[in-house]
Amino acid sequence: MAKTQGPLLSLDAHGSLAKTLNYSSRRSGPQCRKHNKPTGIPSAKQRGQRRLTEFLVAQWQNMSDADKATWAENARASKYNLPGYHYFLREAQRDLYTHHGLCGYWHCNEIIGGRVLDLSGNGNHGTLEPDYPSNAPSLVSSKSDRFSRALSYDGVDEYVDCGRAASLAITGAVMLESWVYLTGNLITRYNIINKGWDYYETAITDGVMKTYYQNQGPVPKSLTGGNISLNTWHALNSVIDSTSNSVKNYIDGKETASAEFDGTSIYNSINYYLALGIRQPDKDAPHKGIIDEACVYNRGFSAAEIATRYRFAIAKV
Repeated sequence: MAKTQGPLLSLDAHGSLAKTLNYSSRRSGPQCRKHNKPTGIPSAKQRGQRRLTEFLVAQWQNMSDADKATWAENARASKYNLPGYHYFLREAQRDLYTHHGLCGYWHCNEIIGGRVLDLSGNGNHGTLEPDYPSNAPSLVSSKSDRFSRALSYDGVDEYVDCGRAASLAITGAVMLESWVYLTGNLITRYNIINKGWDYYETAITDGVMKTYYQNQGPVPKSLTGGNISLNTWHALNSVIDSTSNSVKNYIDGKETASAEFDGTSIYNSINYYLALGIRQPDKDAPHKGIIDEACVYNRGFSAAEIATRYRFAIAKV
């Protein structure tokens, strides 16, 4: 049954003509287009691509008017007949590192050859350690159908080695995002994402979220704030931004702590790998529970963009 708005075949008409037919107006004129409606259960790759699209939509929705205008101008100058929004999606999907700041995205929906894939396009695939498959993180059900699968850690020595690539040696600003389900106790330290000697890190210490960072000094600094519940899914975001001179914690889309960044840049090195689920290089503070949807960015995020990402993540599919 047709569900169009405006007189059919007019310039104002848009909507659906049938389950697989859309009708809308474009610069080139009104068009009726057939599309393939997804059927069955989405593959791991499809789920990952859908989440990446959500990330980009959240970025666009919280982009400044000036930046949106720049994308619109670039779209007009390009060979593509697209509005600024669609041109941004196209270009960002082609180069997530340049246009989205994404350095690593481990969606943890599948294990291929003892590795979880990095969907950022930077090749920072994670190797399951210390001895896959007998002693390594394993796939379990995640928070929802949107996330599908996740990695479970035993709290002893299991972790994921995501490599030492230059794209992870971030010094200006970093945003760490993860979804966690803690099954241990609340009187110890559990690591989520860690680079080197606490160059940047999200952890849970004594039941509270903690962000560690090195600011060109010999001793890591930290920001503590935000309680974590056992056996409950939480979205954690750590934002360390030397450009805006701030460090912030977010839990479930809301800011829980903030402090001034007292340094000139984040100290980093390619000599140490990025790990999920353990503190590296000591290999202590192993996570006991589940980690999913881990992301590392080389830009600071606004509170509005983090809140938008959280809303998308908990929306019903």
